[in-house]
Amino acid sequence: GVDGNDDCAYGAADLTVRKATLTATADAQAKVYGAANEPLTCQYSGWMNGDDAGDLSTAPAASTTVTLLTPVGVHEDAITVSGGVDENYDFAYVAADFTVTKATLTVTADAQTKVYGAANEPLTFQYSGFQNTDGADDLTTKPTADTAVDQTTPVGVHEDAITVGGGVDEIYD
Repeated sequence: GVDGNDDCAYGAADLTVRKATLTATADAQAKVYGAANEPLTCQYSGWMNGDDAGDLSTAPAASTTVTLLTPVGVHEDAITVSGGVDENYDFAYVAADFTVTKATLTVTADAQTKVYGAANEPLTFQYSGFQNTDGADDLTTKPTADTAVDQTTPVGVHEDAITVGGGVDEIYD
């Protein structure tokens, strides 16, 4: 600056550059009861100057407490993100839900043979699809087998004459 009456004096000042905030948001997940978890991931918002995850000193990691044994339901904020470190970013973390859905349990009637006029033997069936160490005794209501075939049913193969139904459980469809 120039002024005919005054001399100008100059002084420097500091300029502080603060870290930008990078938000790491966990991606919601879903799985079937008893299944292994898929890899957990997160999304970022707040990048500056064309940066991306490859520019971070230490990328945040997602984790969860959901396991093979976690019951069916929506587990709110069960996926968390933490651990990010960088010289240019502070981190904000957003958790996500982990949904565990019912596993499919297949119940198949066993084929039966009987003599015309004789009473039916007890109807039986097999299970497939139990997870972990679950078994029939863990079901809320066990299925039952039924048939319309009786002592008066004529000789022959009666296709799909034995049905299974009525099973109920909070973990299995």
